[in-house]
Amino acid sequence: NSLFENMTVSLTDQDGQNATGTLSANIVDDVPTLNSVQSQQASNDPAQTPAVGAINFVPGADGAGAAMTITVNTTGLTSNGHNLVTEQVGNVLTAYADNNNNGSHDAGDTAVFTVTVNTAAGTSGQYTFDLLAKLDGMTSNVSIASSGSFGAGPSNSIVVTAGGQNIVMVTGWAPTDAGGIFTGAHEAAWLAGGDPSLAQTSNVNGSTAGWGLGNNNFDAGEFMRFDFGAPNDYDGAGGYTPPAITMANVSYAKFSFDAVSASNKVEFVAHYTDGSTASFIPTTGATSLTINSPAGLQIAWVDAYESSGKTKLNLTDVGVTSTTVDHTIPVTLQLTDGDGDQTGTANFTVHVKDGLTPFAVATPVVLDLNHDGIQTTDLTHSTVSFDYDGDGVASKTAWVDSHDGILAIDLNGDGKVNNGSEIVFTQHAAGAATDLAALEQVYDTNHDGKLTAADHDFAQFGVWQDANGNGVSDPGEFKSLAALGIVEIGLESNNQHSVSADGSVLTYGEATFTTANGETGAVADIGFGNFDSAASGAASTMAGTSGADTFKLDSLDIKDLITDYHGSEGDKIDLSALFDTAPAGNISNYVHYNSETNAVSVDASGSGNPANFVDVAVLQNAPAAGTINILYDDSNHQQHTATI
Repeated sequence: NSLFENMTVSLTDQDGQNATGTLSANIVDDVPTLNSVQSQQASNDPAQTPAVGAINFVPGADGAGAAMTITVNTTGLTSNGHNLVTEQVGNVLTAYADNNNNGSHDAGDTAVFTVTVNTAAGTSGQYTFDLLAKLDGMTSNVSIASSGSFGAGPSNSIVVTAGGQNIVMVTGWAPTDAGGIFTGAHEAAWLAGGDPSLAQTSNVNGSTAGWGLGNNNFDAGEFMRFDFGAPNDYDGAGGYTPPAITMANVSYAKFSFDAVSASNKVEFVAHYTDGSTASFIPTTGATSLTINSPAGLQIAWVDAYESSGKTKLNLTDVGVTSTTVDHTIPVTLQLTDGDGDQTGTANFTVHVKDGLTPFAVATPVVLDLNHDGIQTTDLTHSTVSFDYDGDGVASKTAWVDSHDGILAIDLNGDGKVNNGSEIVFTQHAAGAATDLAALEQVYDTNHDGKLTAADHDFAQFGVWQDANGNGVSDPGEFKSLAALGIVEIGLESNNQHSVSADGSVLTYGEATFTTANGETGAVADIGFGNFDSAASGAASTMAGTSGADTFKLDSLDIKDLITDYHGSEGDKIDLSALFDTAPAGNISNYVHYNSETNAVSVDASGSGNPANFVDVAVLQNAPAAGTINILYDDSNHQQHTATI
């Protein structure tokens, strides 16, 4: 908003001569600005420390207003089987599990997470994401009709695979009633959830042409079980023993059949993972049935029985629920200043995934040494770890490109950077939010807004150029400012904020450095996201010796860094603490190695579903696929070796 005024001004000198002119005044009511907001990440663990992100809010002269709009897209998110609904009160948005499924927040709903915005926190405002209850895994539709593999039949059982995983195990049964047909009373008892008297057959047969016993027709008196998840022991101490395999967790199952009529009657009973049941008798003319599990449950198995006539029975689609969580939650924010002017909207995300840790932010100063702009690697793509807090444990971190450098102070005179105390200057300046502010507060001893030879500790400063990108200050990588010809570093930031795509590289502003020959370059006040060692459960950086090493991984929730894995030297990665395979289980359903990301990932359930794999280690020296030796145990406590 602005007000433009023209005023006529008349001036008289000492001789009495007059002159007139026009003075124009443009009075601007400055508007608030919301710059890029930092994205964050968190594990699906309510006990974890909340994630905090910078919002980069500039309220202007009117100050920050209380009014704000926080919007979260919860499409596809559930908790305990219930969709999420949101409600904002003041500066807090809460997402609730809609326990009564009415589409709005009620007193009985369960709080799942909050997004709290504090415009006064940090350098320019912050938000906090706090997970209060676990999110469910995603449910994806798997079309068996188009992609299923039905194995060999007729046989005792058939396991159908689709999308790279076991979907369902199908077995055939026959009522033990006279003539192999349920009596009316026994049929009614079965529909009510009772345990029928059955004998397993050895001729179950299935394909896209239909399921049946001995052929692809579902004839009168035929009874089939479609088993999902962990195989169920239907008869307890009876003669049936489920095989040692695992199928997908399924929240819905869709069947197709010929149109129901007086001469074709098909019936279903669904058993759920809490032991409850539901019966389904399709009405005349129906050709399909979708069975949905109740909120918070999965389908354990479905019984199908052809009461009369015959039909073509197919299981066409299932909803497969991932056992691991990997959600990216979009958030939109709009703020106001003190007199109600609104900012534009800013979008950011919170990535909730098993094993992730909210990243902390360390604040070094980076110099553009090759004058092509400051280049960084965000946390998503970085393989660098560095000990910021001096506890002896390196944290995975976003990092600077090898052609640029990090401003450092050689506190102990050993000619290298030892830990964060020599590059994170906020550690030496109470109350300073960024490193440029800290440098000006502590090291600008003549208070001219510059770091020069006139300042007391100038000779201790240098630049660490991590040429090999390993996060270690190797010999020759640290050079003094004098050796680089740098005579001046500006300490007053332009306060222009920006954030990388994954939120792990923050630029708080830039200044300029000057060399002895008059050249200038950019100085960036940077924040590097990192997995803080205390918050992450002490993720480890593992280094081997020149001989055979065994790197033991202890947790699915921690992604360790192995710096020098060499299969040719006999190195092994011990995964025995992470999972037990089924006897003779396929190890490829449990462990993957991605040669592009150098990550070893594990699916402890052995489903083989790519969505269920969690990264447990990064191999920094990027060995080739087919050279990774692993140790693992099966459920009989036998240890095995494999190469992936």
